[in-house]
Amino acid sequence: MNSLRYLVYKPCISSLLIVFAGLWTWPLPLFFESYNLGTSWFYGLYFGLVEGYQFGKEIVFTYGPLGFLWPNYPGFFNYDQWLISVSFVYACHLFFMILVLKFLSHIKIGLLSSFMIVVSLLLTMGFFQCDLKLIFSGTLLLSLLFSCKSPPKWLIVFSLTGSLFFALGALIKFSSMVMAITILVMSILMSTISKNKDTNKVVSVYFWGFIFWYLLFWLVSDQSIANLWSYLVNSFQIVNGYNSAMNSEGPTHQVVLGVVVLILVLIIIGYARYRRDELLFKLALLSFPTLLIQFKLGFVRHDLHAYWFFSYSLFLIAFLMATAFRPSFHSDQIPNKINPDILKGMLFGIIVLLLGIHPYFSKWSTNFNLGYDLILDDAKYSTQAISLIQKPDKRLDLEEKVKGEIREKIPLKKETLEIIQDKTVDVFCCDLILTLGYSLNWVPRPVIQSYSAYTPVLDDLNANHFKKTNAPKHILFRFATIDGRYPLFDEPATFLTLLDRYKFVHQDNSYLLLSRKNTSSVQKESTLLRNVSVRAGEPVKIPKNFKGIITAHVSIKKTLLGQLISLVYKPSSALIKIKHSDKGESLWSPDFKLVIKVAENGLFVSDFAKNLQDVASIFSGKLENNIEEMLISFKDDFTYKDKIEIIFKGYRFN
Repeated sequence: MNSLRYLVYKPCISSLLIVFAGLWTWPLPLFFESYNLGTSWFYGLYFGLVEGYQFGKEIVFTYGPLGFLWPNYPGFFNYDQWLISVSFVYACHLFFMILVLKFLSHIKIGLLSSFMIVVSLLLTMGFFQCDLKLIFSGTLLLSLLFSCKSPPKWLIVFSLTGSLFFALGALIKFSSMVMAITILVMSILMSTISKNKDTNKVVSVYFWGFIFWYLLFWLVSDQSIANLWSYLVNSFQIVNGYNSAMNSEGPTHQVVLGVVVLILVLIIIGYARYRRDELLFKLALLSFPTLLIQFKLGFVRHDLHAYWFFSYSLFLIAFLMATAFRPSFHSDQIPNKINPDILKGMLFGIIVLLLGIHPYFSKWSTNFNLGYDLILDDAKYSTQAISLIQKPDKRLDLEEKVKGEIREKIPLKKETLEIIQDKTVDVFCCDLILTLGYSLNWVPRPVIQSYSAYTPVLDDLNANHFKKTNAPKHILFRFATIDGRYPLFDEPATFLTLLDRYKFVHQDNSYLLLSRKNTSSVQKESTLLRNVSVRAGEPVKIPKNFKGIITAHVSIKKTLLGQLISLVYKPSSALIKIKHSDKGESLWSPDFKLVIKVAENGLFVSDFAKNLQDVASIFSGKLENNIEEMLISFKDDFTYKDKIEIIFKGYRFN
């Protein structure tokens, strides 16, 4: 019966299967010769690092000072960073696969489980990025540590190496740091409860090793220890604001399946505790926080991110199944009141569902390792990468090629370039790579992408940047944003500062050229115009008869249910539309997505801009005060309180 259930432990065959999966999913060295929105923020990270900017203070983004280690780093920025990135990706995959092989050999899984692990590897590695590999590796290590009475030497060595990789992952992306810290804190708590001194010592070394490597790599990245607190605080602002600012909708059945996966892992935790299966219990328990964070990251922005969650889920469930039904585990002392076949059926059912959703991958991404098209693409990009490794000087030619493409797709007039020359400049909202194409003297604002200033704190960072004496002399301003937002509402305080400190020079295709004024043009002190409470969906009139700039400071609070939903999932979207006069006719704008937190900083409601020409008029001081009413609504009735507080303020010109 046992041989039928587990198909017997065959170490050679199982190991060969895992090695095959590791080689098949080996990340190829990729080199991209094109650019897009993602390339722009990659360029921002590269620029900040090589120019010695302090992350968290002078550069604030989702990624940290080692963000260039993220896969698919555009190599035309910097050959050395690209080569380090490729090497790091290889090291991550090798460490991950060796640890997977050691773990599965240690628990002596059967052929059926080996097959499921291999299938999950083949299907998910395209979405299994470096940060998840590192986090999952750390989870495996700590699970084994807590389940061994006397940790073997190889496990101690791997634990020391794992703390290094944990630290690297935490400095690449702040969400990875949240996952790493969560797992480490749980490990310390479990270590406190445990009575195994050997295990406790290794966990202690793992924790302090993480702290040591984190600080070391922070300093190696030319970051100041004094700036570490600012990095942590402002990175938390990014994570905190991301939830409501970047949310998007997707298929409901995928969310339901995600919830089922979370519930199943909780059931496995209870099952393992009942069966006194320490390894399964620790593995499931330590994996759950990461799974929960991946659920949140996957479904807040419900697009390709959801498939990262499903990929991680498929891999984790396959691992839990292999651990739960390993032949080497026996629990004869426990009455078998719970039939293991029930859990086995549930695990298989979830795997089938996750596999069933897999055909959607091709709809959202070309990054599917078994796909014929991807193999051809990877072969193309890998050929370019190998050629670059052989001839590093080729990067300079490729950089010039990319610069030419940028200038072709985003043409700027000769007059504009003559005005800017070598003076400092910044770009709104997102096309930062424009500064590379024209070799401009770029001085970035702290939150380098306008759409990422999710909270009042982040908005104020950018606003204060433009108040300084060394602020950019010129700005190239594009009237654009993402996700159906209204561009002038992305950074309310920053936009008000730009109106105060910059003037319109001329329009250059899709950009406005703004130049810094000699003196401030807007009074610092505001005038309270009106304080009003309205219900969602109720229009509110904009104060009239005020000569100057009018701002609306909007305060929206969540209900208790909304706070709980936002904690584990995401809040619903808030929408705003504006009634404005246009050639004597009153018109309502379309619904725009409203970033709730940053709206507290004061939305610009003097004039409604329909296009770049309207923005040029605003920066020229030609305010028409054409906004009559505004209306805020919610997509559901339970996330937010129905009462909305709005304070209207006025700012007069000097």
